[in-house]
Amino acid sequence: MIFRYAYEHPFVSYGNPFEFCVLSGYAKNERFCDAADIFEAMPEKNVVSYNAMLSEYLWIGDFMSARKVFDEMGERNVASWNTMINGYLKVGRMTKACELFDDMSKRNEVSYTIMILGCVGLSEFEEAWRWFVDMHRRGVIPDQKMFLVVLSVVIGLDNVVTRANLVTLAMKMGYSEDVVVGAAILFKNYLKEAHF
Repeated sequence: MIFRYAYEHPFVSYGNPFEFCVLSGYAKNERFCDAADIFEAMPEKNVVSYNAMLSEYLWIGDFMSARKVFDEMGERNVASWNTMINGYLKVGRMTKACELFDDMSKRNEVSYTIMILGCVGLSEFEEAWRWFVDMHRRGVIPDQKMFLVVLSVVIGLDNVVTRANLVTLAMKMGYSEDVVVGAAILFKNYLKEAHF
């Protein structure tokens, strides 16, 4: 109620930050129709407001509206692309996710993490490994969480050489002293050896 009142009364000075707060407030309170109304009424939409609606449509499972918002965006940032790709992966549309990923002009570690996790979720371990190798070749540095995700990929591949390559890379990246990565590698090796 307070969001609608503040938005509808002209004595309140507002700009994009205010509109975004109102939009987010409605969305967080699961008032998606009100959020959509605010979005449509915005005189100036920017990448932040578009990303907010894109996320909200995907959150409620309205994939068609999410894609419409994505296509209407005049400006997209990495978060826009990552959100839409993640949406495709969540509904099992790997081909469309890959097409969008290929169309991205700029990727970051989150982009690769989304693709790799999406592949793991669909048991596409070879494709996940391919994305990890691509990420590494392009100079995107994997962090601790990424190594843990890729460790699952390697276990899914059931390839001793690939597992050894990942361990070597972890050591080269300075993760040989990392307790979490080291424990995960030992645990995964133990599970493989014990055939659990």
